[in-house]
Amino acid sequence: MPALIIAIIAGGLVLAGIVPPSTMFYTGVFGAMLLMHLGGHGAHADHTDHTGQAGHTGDEPAVTAPDREGTTGARSRGCH
Repeated sequence: MPALIIAIIAGGLVLAGIVPPSTMFYTGVFGAMLLMHLGGHGAHADHTDHTGQAGHTGDEPAVTAPDREGTTGARSRGCH
């Protein structure tokens, strides 16, 4: 409902000639970008991080250096 009110006000400003259509377009694109980045991604709803590791909660550090058992980067404890 608030989006409808904003759209009506924005349309009125454009029709009245107060705001150019190009400015309103770029404002809308910028607002959509902010919603996507600050509001969350629907594609990442399965809790995957940007490296593709499913189930990584961030509580444990990502393994990048050889661990105690001498493996290189992989989790050697049978987890995931």
